[in-house]
Amino acid sequence: MRQRSESFIPGFQDTKLFYQDWMPKHPKKLIFFTHGQGEHSDCYSRLIEGLDTNEVGFIGWDLRGHGKSEGVRGFVENFNDYLLDFEIMYSHLKSSPKYQNLPTYFLGHSMGGLIVVNSVLSQRRFEYKGLILSSPMFGISVPVPAYKDIAAKILKNIFPKLTLHNELTYDMLTKDPAVVKEYEKDLLRHNKISAGTYLGSLDAMRFALERAPDLKGPILVQIPEQDPVVSSPATQIFFDKIADQQKTLKTYKDRRHEIYNDTAREEVFMDVKDFLSAKS
Repeated sequence: MRQRSESFIPGFQDTKLFYQDWMPKHPKKLIFFTHGQGEHSDCYSRLIEGLDTNEVGFIGWDLRGHGKSEGVRGFVENFNDYLLDFEIMYSHLKSSPKYQNLPTYFLGHSMGGLIVVNSVLSQRRFEYKGLILSSPMFGISVPVPAYKDIAAKILKNIFPKLTLHNELTYDMLTKDPAVVKEYEKDLLRHNKISAGTYLGSLDAMRFALERAPDLKGPILVQIPEQDPVVSSPATQIFFDKIADQQKTLKTYKDRRHEIYNDTAREEVFMDVKDFLSAKS
């Protein structure tokens, strides 16, 4: 049985960041997770329940402009602001008696995976037991209309806080009709993305692919065989570039982007459990 608690800390430029944890009485390890574009930390309840062990605690945070954190929905002034916030959250985690002595795994989904990887590759002082990347964003599957691609480069300088629709629909995220209905009622979800966020993510993808050989394991990468949102082939390229042999790629047939909230998710949870057990 885990107990949940929540709080806020000041992030980069004092932006108020929301985080919450789910901790068993005697945790032996911790998963620090970062959600994807448009979602928030509450979206991981199925993963937390699916890892039905009293040894694992979870801490998740809402990116700026997401969930209960401050900021314009879908807007970030510079993509690196996410990385600075991640570093602040990590420092808080390591300074707190509640978490500091626990072996910590970084988990990132979609854009959260991109943030985790870029953070780790940019800073050498992060200590982690392993990395878990769920449908990480190293390329985009969703076709971006040409006019939006051109407009993004113009709007970034003229109207930086203007946000556009991100072209995603809930059926791209999951095949589970109950989850789709849940998303439709979720007031904390949004489908907005600013020009700066979009263009910054493209730069972050290029950086991750260039620096992939430097990434240290153990690493578990979990992807749909044909992700309708991010590029599964790009993730395969990223995975192949990782020099560290402590790496595992799990590919799931007939799944959508949010594999922790899709049908047949028990298989996905089991692979996370096996990874955690192997690295104990």
